[in-house]
Amino acid sequence: MATPEIANERDMKLRLILVFAIVAVAAGCVKPPKTADGFRELARSGSRWAAVDRFVVNRPYRGVARTFQKWSDACLKVRVVTKSSGGYMSHPTTFKRDYQPTVKVDRRRTEFFVQIHIEGTNLIKVYDEAEGGDYVMVADAYPVGRRKTRVELHRVTVGHDVLMNAVRGWATGENLGCPDLTK
Repeated sequence: MATPEIANERDMKLRLILVFAIVAVAAGCVKPPKTADGFRELARSGSRWAAVDRFVVNRPYRGVARTFQKWSDACLKVRVVTKSSGGYMSHPTTFKRDYQPTVKVDRRRTEFFVQIHIEGTNLIKVYDEAEGGDYVMVADAYPVGRRKTRVELHRVTVGHDVLMNAVRGWATGENLGCPDLTK
């Protein structure tokens, strides 16, 4: 069991982290985008919070679009519940992350994005999130000839590596299956 001094130190560190987060948001340093286009813009701007990866896969555009449609709801329309204790938290915390995938397909572009809505005990949100949750990924696929597809993967730079690896695998057709979103 933690001594009162250690517990107070943890509480103080948590308060400082929350104060810095509030100040950063208030100063305009961190403003989560409310739309897929806003997320693309953030990723292309050179922000440290989001980036864009561009690559070409040796698969027909329609195949990539069908793969995104098939695996998005099957793998990503889920709720992940995690529990944590220790660290800076003086009380156990439960987080619920609701993943919301969306795929839109037309002849010229497939738009695939993932939003996450997070709820939790001891969770303080200092901003209004987008309807459906915060954007963590927007992937756009474009036909390049008959047998190739160009993919632009706009992504957050912190966390969600398993999700990004799954989407890359779906695009290439080399690694199909659901990611372990508890990691």
